[in-house]
Amino acid sequence: MDTEIPGIPYNICPRNGIYRPPRQNEPSKAFMHRIYETLRTIAMAEDVPREMRIIKIHPTPDWARVWENLHDTWASDNKKAIWYKVIHDIQPTNERLHTKKLSDTAQCRECGDKDTIMHRLTDCGTGNAIWA
Repeated sequence: MDTEIPGIPYNICPRNGIYRPPRQNEPSKAFMHRIYETLRTIAMAEDVPREMRIIKIHPTPDWARVWENLHDTWASDNKKAIWYKVIHDIQPTNERLHTKKLSDTAQCRECGDKDTIMHRLTDCGTGNAIWA
């Protein structure tokens, strides 16, 4: 038997995976709005906010200050974007790509050392473009 969750339209019930197609003569815009509202309700019902991956990896820094410094810096938007990727640990390095089977090797293409974020920022020539 289908059970309805309060606040979630009947046609989509995440509890039992029920999907009901659009009602007869229901405009597609109204149907899409109903789907959006359902998904939004489900997303908003999440009790615990997700902690960012970088905070789990490095819990000791004052991350509020790091974000503030990133936003308040005089650097160009391009450099801020690079630093954003570095701070959030989403900069695609060969080491990271290799663990996901997206690169043949974990080595730097420039010098042959292991291609990590720290290597790119401090050891290899690629970092000079970021620091300049």
